[in-house]
Amino acid sequence: MGRPGPLTAEQRHLPQVRLRPAQEEDSARLLALRNDPDAVGFSVSGRAVTVEEHERWFRRVRDDPAHHRLWIAEQGGEPVGQVRVDITGGTGTVSIAVEAGHRGRGVGTSMLQAVVAQVGVEGAPSRLTSVVRSDNAASLRAFAAAGFRQVATGAEFLELEWP
Repeated sequence: MGRPGPLTAEQRHLPQVRLRPAQEEDSARLLALRNDPDAVGFSVSGRAVTVEEHERWFRRVRDDPAHHRLWIAEQGGEPVGQVRVDITGGTGTVSIAVEAGHRGRGVGTSMLQAVVAQVGVEGAPSRLTSVVRSDNAASLRAFAAAGFRQVATGAEFLELEWP
């Protein structure tokens, strides 16, 4: 019989975040998060977007809440990131971005836990997925800590799923 509990790591206290729906005045912040060099490097497209591309995307997402949910994550009233769920059928694809100054503190995990809770309240979608670059260790840890599990492996990207 082994010893109970973790042997080498302590339980980490995660920061509390609140999700609020993104508003028009969040557009510039969302563009900056999207074009952050780390975000670009870990994105599926691997490139920054133009202001025009962002504005078209933002309008499309905000105008279609049945298929897109976009939240700003706040900690103590200060924006710390964004989380988006794009919905097709009963499946929502999750994307997150954490402000550079808040990375490495558990904010991403808290954001993902908040999304899982929000989906539970709303009752839809019934399944969440995400596509994460295989070398994005921080995102993989955050998704795992929020209860996502790996369901598919590719050379460059991994597919994660909740529940």
